Amino acid sequence: MNLKTNLDVLYLTENLDNYKSSEYQLDFLNNLKNNFNIYEYGPGYKNFDYKKSLSDLENDTQKKFDLIFLGHSFLSDRSEFKFLMNNILKNIKKIPKVMFLNKEYVNLREKLRFIEENNVNLVFSHHHLALYLNKFYNKKFIFLPFATTFNNFKKKNDKKYDLSFIGILKNLNKKYNHTNIREEIRDALFFSFKNINLFKKKNFSSFNFFWTNHPRNKFEGILSKIFFKKWLTKKDYQNVISSSKTTFNTPSPYNIIGPRYYDSLACGTPIICPKKKIYKHYFDETDLVQFENKDDFFVKFKYLLNNKNYLEELSKNLKIKYKDVNYKKRVEKIYYHILNEL
Repeated sequence: MNLKTNLDVLYLTENLDNYKSSEYQLDFLNNLKNNFNIYEYGPGYKNFDYKKSLSDLENDTQKKFDLIFLGHSFLSDRSEFKFLMNNILKNIKKIPKVMFLNKEYVNLREKLRFIEENNVNLVFSHHHLALYLNKFYNKKFIFLPFATTFNNFKKKNDKKYDLSFIGILKNLNKKYNHTNIREEIRDALFFSFKNINLFKKKNFSSFNFFWTNHPRNKFEGILSKIFFKKWLTKKDYQNVISSSKTTFNTPSPYNIIGPRYYDSLACGTPIICPKKKIYKHYFDETDLVQFENKDDFFVKFKYLLNNKNYLEELSKNLKIKYKDVNYKKRVEKIYYHILNEL
């Protein structure tokens, strides 16, 4: 692609403003806007009309788009695979298309078929699977790990929580084959019912934990309301991660290494996680505290708390190394590949 100071980009996406879990997508989009002239369009925007074509949009905006970006939410993650912007992509041959693939554990075959049938030129994926897909798709996949969204956030120096966990205990869809280890660790720490922790067990009564389980279905959602369990705001989430001596994390379904890994490391909060070979694609081996099983988790956890100097040194080194591993850096990589490969 010829170098142009401000490339005009049509960004096809659902409107993410009301999504609870879209913080990284919004931060990603905002950083794209620092490098491209972005025009957002899709379901949820006031001007969206599924009948409109690309020429209609160019007439509306008085622009000739240089690129089309297919955002994280462009392809459906629902069981019924569909999208509402068919007309936009009809008969487009000259304008390069760039996709940001998301949730590779949902509808992956359909997504790959869409990429092939619609001649998508470049695909950025947050999953290391991209490294292997290139063997079959002529090097159009580029591995782009997640990053921290804690830009310019003042990290807490008071590490008041011995351990934190934020997330769902287990994805209940059996086909994703999600690990049981989150439930096993939680059950060792707390007496509980469903997603509600009732009180700590005797062996851990002196520890200070922040542990919140996101509801996985309507019943757990009702329980959360009864027990006044609220979804954390961005600021609350940042404060918890930053105020933790350690945090417990595991890969999401399909071994996706999510943004919370990078948020924790950027705060200098060591991550205790199950041992996985896949981490080599994301981190140096010494950046994570990996355990073999539940018993080994508690060995590693207690070792960190009992060795204060080691924990503080590890925390300091992680913060220095990861504080700038953000979406500004990730978008710079996108910009480089677009200019050099399209």
